[in-house]
Amino acid sequence: MQKTTRKVPFHLNILSVLSILLLGATGSIIWFNYDRSHVVTIESAWNLMEEKSKTIFERMDGVYSPIMALTDVAAANPVLAADVVLDQDHPAQAYLLATLRASSDIYAVLVGFENGDFYEAANFKLHSKLIDKLGAPAQTHFGIKRIAENGQGQRMAQWFFLDEMGQPLGQNKPEPARYDPRQRPWYKNAMAAKQTVKSNLYIYAFLQQPGVTFSRQFSNAGKRGVVGMDVTLSSISDFLRRQQISQEGEVFSVNAKGALTAHPDASKAMVMGKSDDGKPKLVPARLQDLNDPLVRWIDSLLKNKTRGGRSFNQAHTFIVEIEGEKHLGTLSPVPGDFGQQEYLALTAPLRQFIGPIQSVLEQSLIISALIVVLMFPLSYWIAVRIARSIKALTRETEKISRFELEDPVDVVSNIEEIDALADAIGSMKSTLGTFGRYAPKALVRQLMQSDSEVALGGQRQPLTLMFTDVASFTDMAEGMPPEQLMKKVSDYFEELGGAVLEHEGTIDKFIGDALMAFWNAPNDVADHTFKGCLSALESQYRMGVLNARWKADGQSIMFTRFGLHTDDMVVGNVGSSDRMDYTVMGAAVNLTARLEGLNKYYGTAILISESVRVACGDRFLVRSVDQVMAKGTSIPVKVYELLGLLNEGPDHLKVTADQVARCARWEVAKQSYLNQRWDEASTGFAALLNEDPADALAEIYVKRCETYRAEPPPVDWDGVCRFSTK
Repeated sequence: MQKTTRKVPFHLNILSVLSILLLGATGSIIWFNYDRSHVVTIESAWNLMEEKSKTIFERMDGVYSPIMALTDVAAANPVLAADVVLDQDHPAQAYLLATLRASSDIYAVLVGFENGDFYEAANFKLHSKLIDKLGAPAQTHFGIKRIAENGQGQRMAQWFFLDEMGQPLGQNKPEPARYDPRQRPWYKNAMAAKQTVKSNLYIYAFLQQPGVTFSRQFSNAGKRGVVGMDVTLSSISDFLRRQQISQEGEVFSVNAKGALTAHPDASKAMVMGKSDDGKPKLVPARLQDLNDPLVRWIDSLLKNKTRGGRSFNQAHTFIVEIEGEKHLGTLSPVPGDFGQQEYLALTAPLRQFIGPIQSVLEQSLIISALIVVLMFPLSYWIAVRIARSIKALTRETEKISRFELEDPVDVVSNIEEIDALADAIGSMKSTLGTFGRYAPKALVRQLMQSDSEVALGGQRQPLTLMFTDVASFTDMAEGMPPEQLMKKVSDYFEELGGAVLEHEGTIDKFIGDALMAFWNAPNDVADHTFKGCLSALESQYRMGVLNARWKADGQSIMFTRFGLHTDDMVVGNVGSSDRMDYTVMGAAVNLTARLEGLNKYYGTAILISESVRVACGDRFLVRSVDQVMAKGTSIPVKVYELLGLLNEGPDHLKVTADQVARCARWEVAKQSYLNQRWDEASTGFAALLNEDPADALAEIYVKRCETYRAEPPPVDWDGVCRFSTK
């Protein structure tokens, strides 16, 4: 198709390119700065939230830890166990009042006994409405409640009112007790634990406010009971209000069941529910009770992260869009000393953090536009002096000389001559790339860089050679359409060929379902034997993945067998003057092919020769298979099964500790076999076979031991297995 693009002067093309580059560079920098600032701002916001969380935890610790300590000390005080008498001051009364004075965060100190007796010291000054509720004198500072049996065996409750100094001001009339401390969560939790425990948030029956109780059981003179310290939510709520990131943000704590344990607005921590008898009753609020979509989303996040009783130990950061607006937030676990699977949530709208960045972006765009306008004269001056397209084409020809053909020629020009030259270079590059698919690229690159003429012949040098084959390929091919077979084999060689090339190997040829590859030619490859083994293991791993996909699709799988050998071989050009093939020749090639074939007899996947094992040292785990004399060979060769990497290299190719241990046991049994201790060897091989019934090699040696035990080998037996067939 003939081109109709209108050509324009060279310098105008360059000017256009420079202008576009300038705009692109400026825009990229602006966007990069904005994007990085955006990311950094969000990370800073999360860091701020995490610091806020730590501050809140420190405040909780500042409130709760002293109370926990006071609870521990109180439980150790023997005076608490004295009997409760309605018309007598309890011996622990002065101690309880001192405790209330010691901490303004404690609303009340509770003491309950196993028989239902109870006494309490409450700070009415913190909750003045209790004075009106009980009809106490206006000067009342403390209230003392006692529950005990009267002379008629009836359990009665009575309040006593004290001033700031603890002097009596009055009392109300005794009335039948409706409160049983043994039924309260603070009492039950403490009786079930050996240390001070903190209750979940609940509604105080008398105060009708949310709070928690720290409690601990005690035992003295045969009497058991529980001492508790009530802490209302109000002190924590006041602190949380001061810790909000913004007025539009959220800050609250919640337990793993989704129930609020602290909130800036204490009134939101309780909702109207129903008691057991169906009457209205204030109960602790749950996140789902709050009419806030963001809070409900956090509730779903918490349920997801704690599903199945799980918990998490690190802060979880998130960005979520609620009703068209994005919010940043953190969900952090409350430290275990004063939280029972509790989590603190902090959120704030994203716009409050990135708003200033938007303003800076707009200013940057205006400044960048001015810079581009001012740069036009300079760009024009540069355009008429620089032949950018010519330089680009020069670079492309240099790549071709190095046989770097992967990337297409990306030179587009409105100048006719340059455009035609770019097309020609692109065609040449494509053609050479196609040629490179039919010959080893390293060889082609070497030929292109060499000034000498290519000739028939070769040279002897150390190489590592690998043959592969597919088990039962003929049976599989006969039952498959040719087109499908071609696609399957191509996918197969894509995996094997890729593994060879990635480890610097040279693919000699594809022979049906077999592959022949070698290392250390035409280019020198350091540690070529190790890389050849690594390629075999990687090929085996990739085929495992590919076979799993085929099996899932209902297709037949392909089991690959490998043979590797290292030796001096002749590598070079063989053929005629007009058609050559770069390949490897020598007896070592025949031995490598035989090693691959022996896999079928031994039931193995990768067999290597003694020279390969020696060259690789202790970097691979191998299992000694046999000493064989393959068909067409005259010298016995020790053969090993390659199992995987021991230390260095990719993790997916490394063996397990169980494999190493199994190989050690194998070598012990094998040595017993070579020493003709048939009973000992048979026992070892049988144990290995029992562990893995699919181990065909173990089965072979079990049968050999049975045979030699029944009919020992000749005196000159050397342990060599001789094969008369391929």
